[in-house]
Amino acid sequence: MIDMLDLTRNHIQKLNDEDLRSLVGRLCEETVRAAGISTSAVTWGGKHTAPDGGVDVRINIPSGDIDRYIPRPNTVFQVKEHDLIPSEVAKEMCSEGKLRSSIIELSQQDGAYIIASGNADLSDTMLKARIAAMDDAVKKELSEHCLVLDYYDSERIAAWVRNYPSLIVWVRDRIGEQITGWTPYGNWANPHEDLEAAYVADEKVRLYYNGVPENNIIDGLNRMREMLRVPKTSVRLTGLSGVGKTRFVQALFDERIGSNALNQNAVIYTDTGCDPSPTPPIFAEGIIAKKEFALLVVDNCASKEHTRLVEICERPESCISLLTIEYDITDEQTSETKAFRLESASDELIIKLVRTRFPNIDFDNATKIAQFSGGNARMAIALAKTVVHGESLLALKDSELFKRLFWQRGQEDDSLLRIAEACALVYSFDSDVNDNPENEIGILASLVQMSTVEFYRNTSKLLQREVMQKRNKWRAVLPHAIANKLAKEALRNIPNNSIVTAFSGEMRQRLMLSFARRLSYLHNSEEARALAEGFLSGAGVLANICGLDLDGVKMLAYIAATVPDKVLEKYQTVDVSELETPFRGVFLHEHMRIVANLAYDKDNFNSCVTILVNCVIHKQKRILDMILKVS
Repeated sequence: MIDMLDLTRNHIQKLNDEDLRSLVGRLCEETVRAAGISTSAVTWGGKHTAPDGGVDVRINIPSGDIDRYIPRPNTVFQVKEHDLIPSEVAKEMCSEGKLRSSIIELSQQDGAYIIASGNADLSDTMLKARIAAMDDAVKKELSEHCLVLDYYDSERIAAWVRNYPSLIVWVRDRIGEQITGWTPYGNWANPHEDLEAAYVADEKVRLYYNGVPENNIIDGLNRMREMLRVPKTSVRLTGLSGVGKTRFVQALFDERIGSNALNQNAVIYTDTGCDPSPTPPIFAEGIIAKKEFALLVVDNCASKEHTRLVEICERPESCISLLTIEYDITDEQTSETKAFRLESASDELIIKLVRTRFPNIDFDNATKIAQFSGGNARMAIALAKTVVHGESLLALKDSELFKRLFWQRGQEDDSLLRIAEACALVYSFDSDVNDNPENEIGILASLVQMSTVEFYRNTSKLLQREVMQKRNKWRAVLPHAIANKLAKEALRNIPNNSIVTAFSGEMRQRLMLSFARRLSYLHNSEEARALAEGFLSGAGVLANICGLDLDGVKMLAYIAATVPDKVLEKYQTVDVSELETPFRGVFLHEHMRIVANLAYDKDNFNSCVTILVNCVIHKQKRILDMILKVS
């Protein structure tokens, strides 16, 4: 880990002239910010080839000490990719044989003039020779001066960068030696598109903080910014896939939106689906060891990892703040108190987004796309990519629009659609391909009579179309609006007994549970109801609800969303005392939670309350019996 967050002169020497100048500018900004001074005191920019009068980066503050790397309130950096030998120093500091006016002006302000060279690797003697040459160049015109003159070589610049973990990541990203899976500020949501693209804000409320709607999306964005400025703060952002969570997080650092944008130089981002190495907890540990502030953004962060990161973030010695993003909204409790939820976009926003990103799409087509996508930006963009110039979508049925998501080179691809349907039958699956007959991708491939290798290759195409996402080895068809529609079609096209046989078996229990979770979204599908009823009847895996293990109870909870009436009938026919099977890891409260959820249907309310009352009576009687035995 120490090596991962280390930076040497070798890294600095690989930067080109433009990136080196950008690095020095960012270093100056971070240094004055750490001193509590506005970064407006630092000016830099423009093309690196433009005439600069000997000034690449300028720091100008009224008074006071800043840092050993910026020795005077008025300091100028001249940045050079190559080293300047002593005989070349005067040529750099002079124009037409005379000392540059910018240096003369700096002398009058008792300032500092520093040459920063990315390729220089200097011994103490070599450094002194260059500083002496700088002093000679000044004294030829100013016999006495109060300038601080210095020369920063690659090692000195690297030492400066090591104070700022996020800039370490930035440098390594620029030279192509990234820390695997970790990146600086960038277009995380759309890596192949322009970072400067404007964020399209939804005028209708779609952001909630701890369950309470924000006045508008910008107010929520500003609230999150203020939280994340404070070290040891953890924030959680959840929402369904495709609603724009990652793009929203990018906007936190965009000065064009809202007020007091977060510092782009302080953020480090990773997506757990890209298998970051080191892992987020280990990386966070390394950041804390640096004792410098950094803002960690962890995308697709499961609740367990979030909890671990919060523990690290809140340590007394920590200087980091944390923002995690997760697409899956579940009942799992995490340790954060600052929880935001982003919901689907309005049709108006989707129309605006589509027309901004695809100027060839007219208003009518954009409206059709918005209505079809149901507020899901990812689905809308995927569909917009299929529209050719001059084409009208108005006459197309929703089923025809849906199939476009699986086109190959502008043509319908039935095999890709069938693979997507098979994948959507489960909430998620393990993509590892091996010789084990129980490997999940092979089981799914068998449902469409395809080889495992060919099936795997086609799942990569689904990833490219953004109708599938990955997290480490796991794959899932997302957003759910697409997955649920595909799963319904799969249930119509694949015999029920083939599906049940494929997912049955002691070694396939995880896959069966994942399938049951998908069924929980399909309560309006006749095929899904038939499957769920089959699990509950005869020799079905859920027929004896009193003999279920913990996975079986979880499966029953999912099925209850599909056939609530049938599950309730099961509970009405058993003695509640038989529901507890501690030897299988099941306790009465797991069953009570299922019954309580069934009670939300007013037709089930009275029956569910009766069952719950019986459960409470049983629990109290059991406790009383235990007390009597002890006494």
